[in-house]
Amino acid sequence: MALLPSVLLRHPRLALAGLPIILGLDAAKSALHAALTDAFEEHRKAEKRADSRLARVVAYDLAQAAQLTAAGSLELARERWGEVALQAQAEERCKHVINALRNWIGWLYWQDVLHPSIEVGIAWLLEAGHVGVSEIWLYSRVIEDSIDTLLTRSRAEAQLASVRRNSVELVALHAAVAEAQAAARVRCSFGDEHGGDTSATVRVRCEFTRGASRVVVGSGGESVELRPSVYALFGPNGSGKSSLLALLSSCARGGALPAGLALAGECDVQLRLSADDIVEVTQRLYCPLSCQPVRWLAPSAHRNTSLAPLAARAAALLTELHFWSRRDDGAAAGGGTEGGEGRREEEESLAAELMAEHEDYCGALSGGQRAKLELVRSVLLRPVCPRLLLLDEFFAPLSAWSKALVAGRLRAACPDSVVVVVYHPDSMPEAGEGEAADALCDLAGGAFFDAFMEVRDGKLLPPKPCQAAARIDSEAQAK
Repeated sequence: MALLPSVLLRHPRLALAGLPIILGLDAAKSALHAALTDAFEEHRKAEKRADSRLARVVAYDLAQAAQLTAAGSLELARERWGEVALQAQAEERCKHVINALRNWIGWLYWQDVLHPSIEVGIAWLLEAGHVGVSEIWLYSRVIEDSIDTLLTRSRAEAQLASVRRNSVELVALHAAVAEAQAAARVRCSFGDEHGGDTSATVRVRCEFTRGASRVVVGSGGESVELRPSVYALFGPNGSGKSSLLALLSSCARGGALPAGLALAGECDVQLRLSADDIVEVTQRLYCPLSCQPVRWLAPSAHRNTSLAPLAARAAALLTELHFWSRRDDGAAAGGGTEGGEGRREEEESLAAELMAEHEDYCGALSGGQRAKLELVRSVLLRPVCPRLLLLDEFFAPLSAWSKALVAGRLRAACPDSVVVVVYHPDSMPEAGEGEAADALCDLAGGAFFDAFMEVRDGKLLPPKPCQAAARIDSEAQAK
């Protein structure tokens, strides 16, 4: 810099001739660099949004892991994680391409404009005798070696930190896998028809614990047997009702038990059905984030096909259940609108809503609406009702009229299934036999259950038939 004034004084024409060219090239380079920087920042922000969305979806699904597994939505979760991750990766690739182009333009500017100018200037200084050759070489070599050493050390430290972090994560993952493999599993056996009988049958003999609860199912070597019927399962809070349902549904996952549920002895579950015929609806219903609702509703076999017909069918079923009904007393036919035209409009609107992607669709729904949505997903959209359907306090968020409506649809859809419903009756009768037991079998003022079971004093009592259901069956046979 000290030599710059003297150079300008000795060669003013050369400076005036070269200055506009240098300024023009620099301005063009700066404008292009600014445009690329704007594009780079846009893609960087989009990448951050996609990463944030992926982290939110993954954290939500991990927090809802038990409900996600029970709902059989692991494949959907995997697909959604992949889609959001691909979006983040696409933005990252665009960001890196733009950054590489920006760096290449900067390099080109230095290589073809500035460096030649510097070399010409140094050559002139050498020719004029202001600087010696040995001094320039030594000065340049020291700077280059220092920069290379610092960058190499920095890169090595970053790589070493990444290796350490990955090693810690692998050790934790290995421990988690080993713990899961060492955990006791339910011994589930799936059988075919016996003696020409193809009806669904479940036989359970097990002893398990969860927290402070310890439950024995079956005693004296005898199993508790369940045949196609609707069973009410009741007992005090914390007695192990939900744990029993989780134990039965574990047979759909190879007998792997959820966290907190442990076996206290041998556990045998014999089922005359397949693992795909087991469906559990937990108390906390799972609903994915950042997803089209119809994709979650769709059975796995239909997720690669057109979803529009499925959305239309789901909308029709939800309208029949008065999903958006403003009146919950059955007075408003067609889901809260009058006439067939109003119902068609509601179905079309609901189908479009199911096809659109929502950040948190179920977050805006009431408990009753989520229960109806789960009923459509788990039962009504399937070709046939699951042969073993486990409902954990499913009717709790529904109003009295909605309970009657949903109960009717369940009985009509699942006549050949074993349906177990964790249920808290409004009042407990003094006796558990005869007419007094009808209080345990009523749902919203009508007979819904065929039999009831009670968890009492750490034991699951054998099923007892509902008298009202028996009378209805006998009257139906008489007619």
